[in-house]
Amino acid sequence: MEEMTMEGKVCASKSDESWSGIAPGRSSDDGTTYRRKKKFSAPNCDCGAYAILFQSSTSANPNRLFFGCSKFKTTTPHCEYFAWLDEYVDAFPVYEAVQTTQDADSIRKLEEKMVFLEKQFAEGKKEKEVA
Repeated sequence: MEEMTMEGKVCASKSDESWSGIAPGRSSDDGTTYRRKKKFSAPNCDCGAYAILFQSSTSANPNRLFFGCSKFKTTTPHCEYFAWLDEYVDAFPVYEAVQTTQDADSIRKLEEKMVFLEKQFAEGKKEKEVA
């Protein structure tokens, strides 16, 4: 799966959690975090292939992202599929995900364990190189 991060927003393909942001005005005294999320699939162009994400270079829409035919910008005949990324994503419903303090603690513990294991692996690799 290809993924691109841009200004705190994550765009991914094939039915992943593909956009998230902190829900405005939502907080809790018990440490619960609320996040807005959208799920969407990359669109298919009229040729039947997945549409590709491009970046506009026009003065009217500088750096704006859009989906186009995978054969766009090639000499191969292609369809005229076009969709602005922001408008495409806006068509999908917003889901609110809840992350509790317990979830955050579990994630933190797993991250600490991963760092520990990576250090052990690196140390073992150095010892092998010396021997």
